[in-house]
Amino acid sequence: MKKRLARHALTSLAAAGVPLSRDRLQILAPERAPETTVAQIARQVGAARAFATFGVRTAANAKPTLELRDPKGDAIGFVKLAWNPVTAEAVENEATAMTTMGGSSRSAILAPRVLADGLVDGRRFVMTEPLPRGIRHVPATYSSLRPSEALGPGAVQRWAPIGDSGQVQLVLQGLRTTTSTTPPALSERAYKLAARVAAASTKVPIANFWHGDFVWWNTGRDPRGQLWLFDWETAQADAPAGMDSLHWYTHTADAENPDSVVTRVEAALAHTQPLLRSLGHSAASTSILAAWYAVTLVANEVRLAEALGDWERVKHSPALLEQILAWGSAQLSEGSSLR
Repeated sequence: MKKRLARHALTSLAAAGVPLSRDRLQILAPERAPETTVAQIARQVGAARAFATFGVRTAANAKPTLELRDPKGDAIGFVKLAWNPVTAEAVENEATAMTTMGGSSRSAILAPRVLADGLVDGRRFVMTEPLPRGIRHVPATYSSLRPSEALGPGAVQRWAPIGDSGQVQLVLQGLRTTTSTTPPALSERAYKLAARVAAASTKVPIANFWHGDFVWWNTGRDPRGQLWLFDWETAQADAPAGMDSLHWYTHTADAENPDSVVTRVEAALAHTQPLLRSLGHSAASTSILAAWYAVTLVANEVRLAEALGDWERVKHSPALLEQILAWGSAQLSEGSSLR
């Protein structure tokens, strides 16, 4: 509440021309300067005038994010702005996902509406509605979600061998076309495991989509207790059901060794057994799902490194990804003995 009031006050003072700091930055511009990026985006949602606060993360897919407010300090919307091919793909996928998938989220989880998307000054952008007032981050613990929320935003649509999943086919295609950026041993092992999983004949539940980054820092709970989910850049359609659940619990703070990804995935798999059974998974299909989740974690990092041309800003090193693949391979072998 205090932060919101402060934003309102600062925005109103800025609109009135009151200097907010003794430090001034003088910018020279033509007398008939082109319309600013902020003004162009605001105009698309009918806002005559807007002020923006900017932020840029340092992660591999870093991009400018803007919070637009009107002269009274009220929120207009939240904007992501691409600046290179990596972020353009992410922003475009978010706009598509939130339009086609976000609207079909189960009522246990809501997503903000897309207010506008397209190009501004040749750069891809997406603007979503403001989140509800009073929303707070969800704690990074196993107990922070209700069972209906822990299933993730997607819903089971059909049953089929996992290789029939559109998400599985998309990942396979990406791993098939890696370049010299990815160590050959990692590329070969990732593709071989992906192909083995895709060849499994056991039927698994397939969801209409998975969010791709269902983690505590991408969620919030409003004063009514409703869970909201944002940041849909990595969402994929037609995905094996249960991956969002595994992803959530892999990224909570309850694992015994939070520094080990393999340990966290193992703990998440153990914790999600009741959830996966409620989705219809058998012991055999759970092992297949676990192996595929390992493949997907690796494929996401490989895709990012390939787009950037190096591994410097990628979260997990090739050596660590090899460990994840080894764990996934063990899971698949265990599942084979159950079929």
